Amino acid sequence: MSDEKKTITRRFYEEAISQGNLALLDGILAPDLIYHGPAFSGEVGGAEGFKQLIAALIKAFPDLREIVEDQIAEGDRVATRYKILGTHMSEFVGTAPSGVRIAVSGTDISRIVDGKIQEIWASFDALAILQQVGAVPKIEIPKPKAARPTRDDIPDLNLERFKYQEANDKVGRRVRVLMPFAGLTKGMDGRITGTALDPGGYTVESAWRIPGKADPLVKRITKAEYESYLVEV
Repeated sequence: MSDEKKTITRRFYEEAISQGNLALLDGILAPDLIYHGPAFSGEVGGAEGFKQLIAALIKAFPDLREIVEDQIAEGDRVATRYKILGTHMSEFVGTAPSGVRIAVSGTDISRIVDGKIQEIWASFDALAILQQVGAVPKIEIPKPKAARPTRDDIPDLNLERFKYQEANDKVGRRVRVLMPFAGLTKGMDGRITGTALDPGGYTVESAWRIPGKADPLVKRITKAEYESYLVEV
């Protein structure tokens, strides 16, 4: 009996929808079908209303395919995992044809009564379809800031060799930078910056800027070492 229910739902996806054979739906769907769809379709009552929805989708995506990838049946219900493919060739939810080929996945639960689909709970990535055809903008996730300091992250502390400079560090403290200038050898004119990127942790990055070099020289030291170089004022 479970295999029979799987066969009914597989024919729904791969024969009726994928082959555009809407007449086949008359033998698969109960007349009073209830379809719980995503945002752009919502809930549809009755097999005829559902056929109109599918006809509109096929018009927008003439090569629409719904490929079954997995099925599980229990009692009167069948869960189907499937893939939706199609090319946007006609108006869809107010969006002009883009020629974009969509590809999304979905999982539906169908309730079978007397050999016909009585109810469908459809769950597929409707937002991805709308984004792919340009109906809604894609959400851009900002990239995380690079851990390595850039030139904009590092304040200029004009220093003379073997002396200190007062400045505000990354956590707003007024400090004197007393770091040893091992990188500034005789005859080299340079500047140094002490930057507390993680004062509450165990390591701190300090950046040394030397004229003529595009990137700062970065050194990681322990929190204790960092604090030993600073005097709050």
